Amino acid sequence: MGNQSDADDSSPSLTTIFVVEDDADLGLLLLRFLKEEVPCRVDLATNGFEVLKLVRSIAPHLFLVDYHLPSRNGLELVDHLRAIPTLEQTPIVLMSACMPSDGVKQRQMPAIHKPFDLNHLLQVVREQLPASDEFLFGCC
Repeated sequence: MGNQSDADDSSPSLTTIFVVEDDADLGLLLLRFLKEEVPCRVDLATNGFEVLKLVRSIAPHLFLVDYHLPSRNGLELVDHLRAIPTLEQTPIVLMSACMPSDGVKQRQMPAIHKPFDLNHLLQVVREQLPASDEFLFGCC
């Protein structure tokens, strides 16, 4: 599928969320939902290689990463992203129907079990974005 983004949202001050999801339908659903609920740029990558290319030019404020990805799993991708100095503090949320609990605990990261309620996802996104981005959510 390749990566998809919102080309009109190229402002450097705009909150950016990277969704890494190999299920095309779910990826597009997340992209559209986040775009409607949060005034932000959302980039969708279908594998770890695509997101690693994206982070060369764009530093996101948040990653939503599926655990079951082609080529490498989500925790391997998390470790790779954490090794990049500019991303070591960027929040990462793992998404999976079969959650690797030990790996999530070891990395002290938030996780969302699939299937998930979109309102719960929005709550987790709110909690993980930097405090300076809280104004984006108004009274939601």
